[in-house]
Amino acid sequence: MSDQQSISAESAPAAAAISEDRRLVALEATWEIEALNDAIRELTQGLGTTNMGAEELSPIRLKIRGMTSRIEDLICVAMSVLDDDGDTQSLTRRVHGRREPAEAPRA
Repeated sequence: MSDQQSISAESAPAAAAISEDRRLVALEATWEIEALNDAIRELTQGLGTTNMGAEELSPIRLKIRGMTSRIEDLICVAMSVLDDDGDTQSLTRRVHGRREPAEAPRA
């Protein structure tokens, strides 16, 4: 192998070492982050209007707080995938919001 080939193989991006399952989890998390960002932008467009009372602003603030909490969780998932932290099934559950099914009762 030539020096050129050796250098390029050694300098391959770390992303190439990420499994397909983990890569898909990271992609799904970032797609959802993008969608949440768009939703927040849409929600906050009307916050500066003078005709909105406190009763209208409170639900919007609660929705924004919930969305920003979800964004924080998705960012953690993406970072875990990129840092090779955590198991793939656990990260997938965090993105999809699914829990593991309970064990079937034994007969």
